[in-house]
Amino acid sequence: NGTNVISLDWSDDGQYLATSSILAFSAEGTPQSQAGDVQVISEKGSQVDYGEAHIDIWQTSNWEKSATILANNDLKNERFLNLAWSPNSSSLAVTSDMHGVFVLDVASGAIISQQGEFASSVRQVSWSPDGSRLVATSDLAYGLRRWVVSSDRSVRLYDQRLSSSMEVAWSPDGKRIASGDVLGNVCLWT
Repeated sequence: NGTNVISLDWSDDGQYLATSSILAFSAEGTPQSQAGDVQVISEKGSQVDYGEAHIDIWQTSNWEKSATILANNDLKNERFLNLAWSPNSSSLAVTSDMHGVFVLDVASGAIISQQGEFASSVRQVSWSPDGSRLVATSDLAYGLRRWVVSSDRSVRLYDQRLSSSMEVAWSPDGKRIASGDVLGNVCLWT
């Protein structure tokens, strides 16, 4: 159908599955299936067009789409790399190639929180157990960024001895964050 799934995540209550995909087009405007990373597939004037990034929300009771959220012009030609549902299943954290992390209100599709200016593409994001905070990889290359979703107030976590963090997870009590880097190091943050 011309799409490739880049990321997916179940809601904590199991009622929804979110998928991020890109609908790619040929220079003639017909959908093209593709494998792996997104590639340049057409040019329209001077603007390169990679395809249309979108997020589909599926109801797991009947496997029908309950919503499709399309990238706006600010997010055109990006991949949504990682999806993470909030613990109450009302919000979806989304990482992207160039715009960091944003949080969508699933009911309206509106962006309710955003953190930008990461050193590279954010590969991983994780919610605190109470749903009030997020942590993401790729801040200042080897660091993490933790922030309060309601205020967008952030703190950077950095240790020069570590390599680029690839995975992050909150402890069940929300008091610590574990990160794993490309060299096999695991670090606990408080």
